[in-house]
Amino acid sequence: MIRLDYPDFSISPYMGWLLPWGGEGTFAQTLKYLRRIQATRLVIPNRYREHIDHEVVGRIGAFDGPQVGDEVIVDWGRPSPIRSFLEYAVWSDFSPEDALISGANTLMRANRAIKAPNAAEDVVIRALNKFISQKRIITRLLEARSARQYGEGFIELYIDFDPRPALNYEPYKNLISQIERATSVA
Repeated sequence: MIRLDYPDFSISPYMGWLLPWGGEGTFAQTLKYLRRIQATRLVIPNRYREHIDHEVVGRIGAFDGPQVGDEVIVDWGRPSPIRSFLEYAVWSDFSPEDALISGANTLMRANRAIKAPNAAEDVVIRALNKFISQKRIITRLLEARSARQYGEGFIELYIDFDPRPALNYEPYKNLISQIERATSVA
């Protein structure tokens, strides 16, 4: 585990490459670290209505992550592409955006799910209970996690996403073609 030591509720001003007051921001640390470990999958926290730091860390991962494999700033390490990006639900539902765009049911916003064994959930619970200073918040989080129980395990939900979706020009070309046909008839 690598700790970047940013203060709680305060990651936002550190986002980017160079900080206004001097020094390097999250981009430099993220790029260097992910290249050093040659990460192949990046899992980011839910960016929708959870916590300001979750939103910011999610944005950092979705922006910096693809650049880990780009041939930019090669003196910070050899490019090593991240092949998959997942966003996980910490305690609230995902944004409806991906479901709306894909035409999926907006009540089931995740597009990936796993069923973890009880033993894995026990490890998570023990880890969360280590945050003694946030006991009341953790208690609510643990209560929310109990809703994940399914049979002899617990479900974990994710969104598999493309951080750099290609722009599909075909609908625009079709629209322009329709406009051109309509105006040439008139």
